Amino acid sequence: MRFENENVQRALLVALRNLVQDERIEKYLSWIVSKRRRTIDQSQEIAKFLSEQLNKEEILEKLTGSNDVLIEERDNDLFISLADAATYVQASGRTSRMFAGGVSRGISLVIFWNEKLFSNLKKRLRLFFDEIDFVDAEDVDWRQELERVDEDRNKIVKLSSAKMPAQISVRSSLVIVESPNKARTIARFFGTPQMRFVDDVLV
Repeated sequence: MRFENENVQRALLVALRNLVQDERIEKYLSWIVSKRRRTIDQSQEIAKFLSEQLNKEEILEKLTGSNDVLIEERDNDLFISLADAATYVQASGRTSRMFAGGVSRGISLVIFWNEKLFSNLKKRLRLFFDEIDFVDAEDVDWRQELERVDEDRNKIVKLSSAKMPAQISVRSSLVIVESPNKARTIARFFGTPQMRFVDDVLV
């Protein structure tokens, strides 16, 4: 198992935080979440710490039984699998679009091979959303869902051909997005975006 990957380091440190009393764990986590780029020395120090911990049989046994990470031994080597909630949110978000009528309906189908890993994904997603759950595919009326998706897409087509109003009325809100392109798209619905300085920060 290699420990240089930031996602691996973060997941293992979070899992170890519940198992090991060591003040270095919080320090290492602060390095990872800091806006400043970690130095190579810092990354290597974290990797060395993790390697030392997982070489302890009692720690490895506890981690293997933990719900935070999935650790498997194959061919005399250890492999870790992580539930990447951020990637899921980004990927599933591409199934829908924001338009003047709201947000179009999308469908996200998750195929998983490990119940523990899937449970961990749901746990991590609840850090992003207060209420989120998945429905068994056998319980979904797929014809109805696809019809609802098509209905929203038809609305978007009509909007783009100027057959429906392109503006919607909303309360004054602060909308924070992760990309300039999305900011421009939202600005087209809500009017001209405003910028101002708050202290020394351009908002």
